[in-house]
Amino acid sequence: MASPYRLSTGQQHEVIRAVLEQEPERPSVAMLRAGSVAEAQAPGDTLEQAALTRGSTPTKLARRFRGDLDTIVLKAMEKDPARRYGTAEQLEDDVRNHLAGLPVTARPATRLYHIRKFCGVIDSGPPSRREARCSSWASLWSAPYSPPGSLPSATVPKQ
Repeated sequence: MASPYRLSTGQQHEVIRAVLEQEPERPSVAMLRAGSVAEAQAPGDTLEQAALTRGSTPTKLARRFRGDLDTIVLKAMEKDPARRYGTAEQLEDDVRNHLAGLPVTARPATRLYHIRKFCGVIDSGPPSRREARCSSWASLWSAPYSPPGSLPSATVPKQ
């Protein structure tokens, strides 16, 4: 399993020290470094096996963790309690928003981030759909920006 900390032995005292003193690596980086994926079904699964199971490559699988997922995990692991999620529901909301392609609260709410989310930069749909959603990106870019918290946040309804 990929560890967000650099450990030499994995003994309990080393793990405790790492959690207290080290900043965790981004999960996408730790996955490639360790050669295994945290979500693998069995401890012996490698990154290559996990990618093959999903019809992907190790690089593409790690790339899917970059961005919002990295940021969500790092916020959940934040050492300063004031910077972590306040509740498990807030973490759940961010995961649901990520899965729905909506902005997450773990990321800084910049114009570019919101436009990229709106346009679906990572969207695998047809280009015409992306183009239709982004036809007014220039007007969004030049429009007055409302700071985070001034507008109601979008969340995916729980099922």
